[in-house]
Amino acid sequence: PWVPTVPPAPFDSTERVQRHLRELAASLQHNERAVILYCLYYENDGFRYYHGTTYEEMLACVDEARTAGVELWQADFTRMADIVTSRKATESLSDVLDIESVVNYFLVFSLCGNHELVHPKSMYMHKLALGEDEVYHFGPVWDFDWAFTFNGKEGAPANEALIAANGKASGYAFFKLIMANQEVRNLFKEKFDDFVANGYPQLIDFINEYATLIEPSAKENGILWPSQRYQNSYRITGSFELRDNIETLKKWLDSRINFMKTDKNYGLYQ
Repeated sequence: PWVPTVPPAPFDSTERVQRHLRELAASLQHNERAVILYCLYYENDGFRYYHGTTYEEMLACVDEARTAGVELWQADFTRMADIVTSRKATESLSDVLDIESVVNYFLVFSLCGNHELVHPKSMYMHKLALGEDEVYHFGPVWDFDWAFTFNGKEGAPANEALIAANGKASGYAFFKLIMANQEVRNLFKEKFDDFVANGYPQLIDFINEYATLIEPSAKENGILWPSQRYQNSYRITGSFELRDNIETLKKWLDSRINFMKTDKNYGLYQ
């Protein structure tokens, strides 16, 4: 899977997007079959597509940067989306989606309270080949700056659904239909119960071990990312308070898991 590199110094959101797209394109440059299909959803206009194999092509409208095969991918994605939005919750989606990857994706996002799906943005899915013989896989996961205690402002509670009830955010209906599908819900419950029993203790051990590993670099990181860098809702404490932040993280995770245990929709949607 593609993994973004860590920037050498603080940078703004526009620089982050540019860096991200360039690195993603570079990782695919030797794959002749690879095409980046960038989808934006508009309430009154449905999905609009952008595509390319370089960052510059990604910025161009599909009508201006058409290449062979892109229209086929657009049609293929639209077919999958139409099936998702037309089927009942009791009907399977396994002929168009890899249900296990969908559930794994939702599980990670719900555990972290990652609201990237609310916009949606920074959401990846992929398919190995065109046609009905292949299905769409969710992932890889990335971009967790809107996770844990942050949801547009600092202090987001652990007992907040991943997708709010108002449904005004783009992509709301699409993702909620998948989350509410009975096949998805059943597998989610199975995986979540197993995680609580077996994976959660391992996660806490990993957090503690990783905190010890990175503690020597916390002061250096604190110089690069001082708490004064952000203002108002974007203000952070900085990594000088590493140990306090680790305890806050563990308490938040515990509250989040307890919420998912008691919520009828596992904290996914309202």
